[in-house]
Amino acid sequence: MLTIFRRHRTGCPHKSRRYRRCSCVIWIEGSIGEERVQRRSLNLTSWEAAEDYVRESNRTGKLGGTTFRHVPISEAVELYLSDVRARVRASTVRLHRVLLQDQLLRWCESQGFRYLKQLDVKAIIEFRAGWTCAPMTALKKF
Repeated sequence: MLTIFRRHRTGCPHKSRRYRRCSCVIWIEGSIGEERVQRRSLNLTSWEAAEDYVRESNRTGKLGGTTFRHVPISEAVELYLSDVRARVRASTVRLHRVLLQDQLLRWCESQGFRYLKQLDVKAIIEFRAGWTCAPMTALKKF
């Protein structure tokens, strides 16, 4: 369990580790998982931000939580196509490649989308609405 506390500066009139209303730096100590933390500065002065840091650390089981990396759409398409190549015939792979590499990537570039998190339901519906193929072909693509 991690504990947050303030280490007051020499000029601060407060001495309690739990006092929240000064601007002294917040520190942590305790353990998380197998890791032992002995008086480490968070370089934060906001008590709420320190609590969020500890909450995220407890959720992930490691100090500092996880860092999220934005995945480019082109990387996600390549990863998906490599999975498809391992599972299905070459003719099916070609259908997926035409739809994703030739059409989706080009559409995403024209719309200014770079990362997978930008492709929400509304964006996919707009992409689908731009298809000019026959209804049965569109259904199979979908």
